[in-house]
Amino acid sequence: MLREADVVVIGAGVVGIACAVELAKRGHFVTVLERHPRIAEEGSSRNSGVIHAGLHYATGSLKQRLCVRGRELLYERCKRFGLAHKKLGKLIVARDAHEAEVLATLEQRAHDNGAGPVRLLDGIELAMMEETVRGHAALLVEESGILRTQEYVRSLAREAESLRVEVLVGMEVTSIERDVDAESRDRWVVRIAGGDRDSGGWRCDHVIDAAGLGADHVARMAGVDTDAHGLTQRFCKGTWMALDERFRKAVGRLLYPTPHVVVAEGGRDGASPTALGIHLTRDLEGFLFAGPDAEWIDTPDFDLDASRDRAERYAAAVAMFLPDVEPRHLVPLVAGVRPKLHGPTEPAADFVIRECTELGAPRFVLLAGIESPGLTASLAIAEEVCAIVRS
Repeated sequence: MLREADVVVIGAGVVGIACAVELAKRGHFVTVLERHPRIAEEGSSRNSGVIHAGLHYATGSLKQRLCVRGRELLYERCKRFGLAHKKLGKLIVARDAHEAEVLATLEQRAHDNGAGPVRLLDGIELAMMEETVRGHAALLVEESGILRTQEYVRSLAREAESLRVEVLVGMEVTSIERDVDAESRDRWVVRIAGGDRDSGGWRCDHVIDAAGLGADHVARMAGVDTDAHGLTQRFCKGTWMALDERFRKAVGRLLYPTPHVVVAEGGRDGASPTALGIHLTRDLEGFLFAGPDAEWIDTPDFDLDASRDRAERYAAAVAMFLPDVEPRHLVPLVAGVRPKLHGPTEPAADFVIRECTELGAPRFVLLAGIESPGLTASLAIAEEVCAIVRS
């Protein structure tokens, strides 16, 4: 016998669990299916934990709107649930007068996007704020912060349990089919590995595809032609490197270089987001991390490269923030893969959050290209999904 649910969410990363919680709050009976043995094991577990302000995204895009709304919701949740976090602020550092002009453009975009208070600093003010950093100017973005990703995910999982959301791990979806039930309702049947046509599946009204790196694969199971509609994901791998403990608490804020161009992620009016460059972040204990770089790959893999060349590139990239860093001070920490809806030479693409009715899959909600700022936006993404389900 098939089991029943109002909504089946495929994928138990931070976005999938957030969607399940919000749907359950609104009265839906929700089942979450996760192919890995634990929740949040793929993209979510490799997240930097940065809470983004929302200035790097095209004004009016989903990335911009959901980042700003999600940031507000996330800080509110951290306070309400006692989750460790810190609003550190971010400094985007200009090395010369030309880069300072780019900062002025970013300042205007921050105002347009609702990214919160920002302030242009001269070189003296920058050095007073971060004594190791030398630059011509900087843009201070006050709303940027950090949290512990796994603590946030665990809080969502506990809330999901309290709302009687069924979260099942080790459940790989193998087919998604439309089905007319005994009451002549057009519904979905979602089956898992090992099940046959009479067992091992769920009948539901809505399917939420929050499968992250596999979102386009899941969509194709539901009959969506992802190639024809520009919904096939590409993969960009990035590595984070940890700095030696001697640099612990060396800086107090997130530190970014000035992008070579003003990148407009999500609006197709700028260059590839890889232009943001390797930056320096920290955790709540003050340990520092540099990354990520950008390596376009055909198939997701999370292998770490401990080569001397990589360490040298990273050391050169963070030298403007920490001049004493040498390649020997950097150790590969973790690699992540970002699902993108554009290639390396194409303008940056926005999130896709849509019901696929006109693509032959009614009540199938696709979340594709959910990369950064997906963690920051996760609670707002959940609201967006609920609005679609309700309509």
